[in-house]
Amino acid sequence: MSRKIQEFERTENDQKIDVETGNSTLTVRKRKAVQNQEETESPERKKVTVEQPKTAAEPVRSREQFRVKLWPLASGVTNDDIRTFLAGYAAPLSITITEISDEIADRFAVIECSSEQEVLSCLTRQYKHLSGVPVSIARIFGNTVWATNYPLGYNSDDVEKRRFFYADFADDTSAALVREKLNGQVIDGHELQAEISNPTLKKSRDVAQPARQIHLHNLNFKKTTEETLRQYFLKCGDVAGINIPLSDANKEKGFINNGFAFITFATEAAASEALALGKAEIDDRQIDISAVKPKRQTDKPVTDFYDQRTITVHNVHETVSETQLRKYLNDKVGPLTKVTLKPSKRMALVEFQTVKDTGKAGFSLEGVTFEDLVLRIGPKKDFFQEEKTVKVPGMVPPMLMRRKRK
Repeated sequence: MSRKIQEFERTENDQKIDVETGNSTLTVRKRKAVQNQEETESPERKKVTVEQPKTAAEPVRSREQFRVKLWPLASGVTNDDIRTFLAGYAAPLSITITEISDEIADRFAVIECSSEQEVLSCLTRQYKHLSGVPVSIARIFGNTVWATNYPLGYNSDDVEKRRFFYADFADDTSAALVREKLNGQVIDGHELQAEISNPTLKKSRDVAQPARQIHLHNLNFKKTTEETLRQYFLKCGDVAGINIPLSDANKEKGFINNGFAFITFATEAAASEALALGKAEIDDRQIDISAVKPKRQTDKPVTDFYDQRTITVHNVHETVSETQLRKYLNDKVGPLTKVTLKPSKRMALVEFQTVKDTGKAGFSLEGVTFEDLVLRIGPKKDFFQEEKTVKVPGMVPPMLMRRKRK
């Protein structure tokens, strides 16, 4: 994930999930823009007090990188007490006080600073007294887990509109344990992805691992559905996703698939078990089962593209897949017929179904940011032009520039 977290947002009624990890309790907060709550209290023993930033216009924040933990806290210590304790060292953007039990050792605060310098300044307050108790203060990192189940092929804009959550833990050990338990789990037919949150890293959302996929051929065009395949292959293991392509031409014929499909399992072992079957009889057809070969993101040969319905999209990020680009352009402009990527040049050749949409693409996409890059639109010929190398003449020796003396 590449995007910096602007804030921890919560829905009007906080939704919480408790996962036991030793003495730690996981509190999950869905991201929703509401800043009118100062304190949330669970029906259990644990209490969490969250102080929201007081200003409406917040600076760019990196909450995973600039946080410190302060412990133990004496009973009755408030956010204001902590602010006073750190006055001159840091101006906290937020303070979260957590109380797991009545024991003083189980009461601590997580403080979000605004810079690296503030973090280092806070560390100098080690062993100083707060409300009569000597406190420890340490930097924390890697204690936030994010999880989502958005489908493969979703781009950054889609992800921002989807539901996903972040979970804070008291230490990185508990966070790593929960991440390991959640990642790869299949819930309601969707594979859960869980990672330690780090905005400095960007994860490519390209394609599923081929080792967990199988290819099915010779499907019944009019009977076989996603649910049919899911029920059949559940005996091999949890199914994370099913892709059944359907072209417009076959749709007009009344078909519900193109005769083939791809199934992604939650584990490689499940995919191997499915491959061992070799064949399967589904909806009165003998289905061939084969492995999916890994693909490299390379430049593809270009087939015929209709000039008046084709444009070149410049500055397409090399990690963007054809599926991602198709979905983005279809939502932004209109239906397409063909797409060819040239990752080495960061270009894409796109053919729309209508000339009208082709013209619309010129002003709808020019200057728009997609996957962190600003798109530029050009004619079809741009895609086939090789980069021109301009030869710069070397310096001419002064002797050759002089006139010959008679």
